[in-house]
Amino acid sequence: MLRKDTMLYDIEKLAQVLATILGLKQHGKVEEAHELINETLLNDFELDLQNLNTISVHDFALLLKKNNYNDKKLDLLGQLIFESAHPFREEDPAIINKLHLVLLIFNLLETEHHIQSFENLAKREMVDNFLNNNQYE
Repeated sequence: MLRKDTMLYDIEKLAQVLATILGLKQHGKVEEAHELINETLLNDFELDLQNLNTISVHDFALLLKKNNYNDKKLDLLGQLIFESAHPFREEDPAIINKLHLVLLIFNLLETEHHIQSFENLAKREMVDNFLNNNQYE
């Protein structure tokens, strides 16, 4: 019971951090938002943003499997990585790599956890448009 309560608290805390990040971006404080993303990835997922810029999709999949995140934490990780890449910039290999990691997470959520959301589907479409056409809406 205590483990479940701790997990729920962690998920709620991460959701609040994501809301703060989105609020910062909405108010034009993109750099502050990215600093909070970096801090959250490091503190809550033990992921260094620099590593996410270069890690292969295969190695990232192995890392996710090792960490065995539940569906909610995995979804929040996908949202954080997506926001770390947004706004997308052409010709930036780090952004492109992070977007492939986001797609991997969305695929895991759909295939292994059987979870889909309209938000993730919209983000997937945005990522696909950017990767395939170097543009997004």
